[in-house]
Amino acid sequence: MRPDTNKKTTKVMRVPLWFTTQLESYIKNKGYRLPLLSGKVPAGFPLNTESHVEEWIDLNEMIVRDPDSMFMIEAVGDSMIGAGIQEKDLLIVSSKTEPTHGKIVIAAINGEYTVKRLHHKSDGTRLMPANDAYPPIDITGNMDFHIAGVVVKILRSL
Repeated sequence: MRPDTNKKTTKVMRVPLWFTTQLESYIKNKGYRLPLLSGKVPAGFPLNTESHVEEWIDLNEMIVRDPDSMFMIEAVGDSMIGAGIQEKDLLIVSSKTEPTHGKIVIAAINGEYTVKRLHHKSDGTRLMPANDAYPPIDITGNMDFHIAGVVVKILRSL
């Protein structure tokens, strides 16, 4: 007898209790939402503001707009420090966003990945670091080169 391919099968598996608690919370809240408080917080002198919830921000919509075309990768090194990308930052990358001139991209050169600013020139393509200690990378015809995606967000822990 052939199995019915239209039926979805399930499988029992053991998961830690903390995971089920987080999953239930995620489902109940329809994702992760945080309150956006009205008013602004100055980075200079303290200012009295009335703090109340202005709206709720859905982190899924704010950070991951198209999960099927996005991935995260950790930044290593300091070649993009001038663009605000620091060591251990998590880069959220879209493979759907068009890699146009000036965008920060994740590029593969001969199988190795790098994060750089894309520059199209009349005589070719160049990947530009955001730190004068590093040279630009000129893309030549003998390189295996492709762009994996465009950096759209940076996540950083303090």
